[in-house]
Amino acid sequence: MWTAINAAFGYESLLHLLPALIWLVFIISLDRALVSTMFGRGRRWGAFLMRLALAVMFGFIIAEPLTIRIFQTAIEEHIRDERTQEIADLQSRLLACNTKEVATGAVAPPAGCENYLLSFDQTPVAAEQQLVTLREEEAKLAETVRADNAELARLQDMQAKECAGTSGPGLTGLRGYGPECRDRGRDVEHFIATHPMQANNERLASLRAEIATLATQVAEAQATFEQTRDEQIAARVAEARSHQGPIGLLERMNALHELAGTSWALFLGTWAVRLFFVLADCLPVVVKFSGGTSEYDKIVRSQAAGSLRRHAQELEILRVEAEHHLNRHRADLDVELQEHRAELSRRRGAAVQRVSDQLLGPHR
Repeated sequence: MWTAINAAFGYESLLHLLPALIWLVFIISLDRALVSTMFGRGRRWGAFLMRLALAVMFGFIIAEPLTIRIFQTAIEEHIRDERTQEIADLQSRLLACNTKEVATGAVAPPAGCENYLLSFDQTPVAAEQQLVTLREEEAKLAETVRADNAELARLQDMQAKECAGTSGPGLTGLRGYGPECRDRGRDVEHFIATHPMQANNERLASLRAEIATLATQVAEAQATFEQTRDEQIAARVAEARSHQGPIGLLERMNALHELAGTSWALFLGTWAVRLFFVLADCLPVVVKFSGGTSEYDKIVRSQAAGSLRRHAQELEILRVEAEHHLNRHRADLDVELQEHRAELSRRRGAAVQRVSDQLLGPHR
């Protein structure tokens, strides 16, 4: 009981000695009752079966805390590993259930995340989406600027070659500022006039500056979001860890059962300890029953018979005394009745005498 109470509370204390001592007195009294004498054939079997069942039950009750104490090191290590794994699973679940997309409602939370969702005031998803849009626009505009620059460079190169008299595809090979050279120059001017290259370059530079600024903001928002999420996860983990508390008796029993299911050696060892204490607790009852009638039983039977005889004698004495008391009471009642009758007769004679005196007085 000392071991069981300490395991239930998770720590040892001298105050636990009080219930342990009460349990000690109870067990001693119960064991004295279990090995007491048994009378009669039918009552003997009934008493034996009842006491044997009690002995088996108390054997298991006594054996379980001691079994836990014997395998305490393995049990506590298993419980600590389970608690560590529970904390790790909780952290992983919180991280998986609280992504940026889930926090903003962009995607549905995964299955089983109902009790793991956190709340956030701000998330970087909107800024990230804006950044993606700007980068797509910047990529398209950069491609346009690159194509325009390439085309302008080609037209300028054709103009320079035509005016220089360079031979080649699409060129006359005539040097000088002739009609073809002027046409190539007009092509360049027309391309520049019809394509907003300057505006595109300015817009591209503006987009790149905006992208750089927004990327910094997104990085800061991402860091803030992750910090907030990590703080909330740390709070949930700390709360879960605080709920674990000291290792209790039920947790130790579950751990022992789990360990016994994974190791045949531990399974046999635990049951060997349990059966040892059960048999040790049942042994006095079995010995008492199988030993037949002992001198102690004879003495107890003789004392019981003597007690019955004394009780019968006491009842007989009480009956005689009651009869004597009743007879005396009857005699007293008879005397009182006679006295009452005599008094009535006297009073009747006196009354007759008074009436006679009243009637005969004048004549006298």
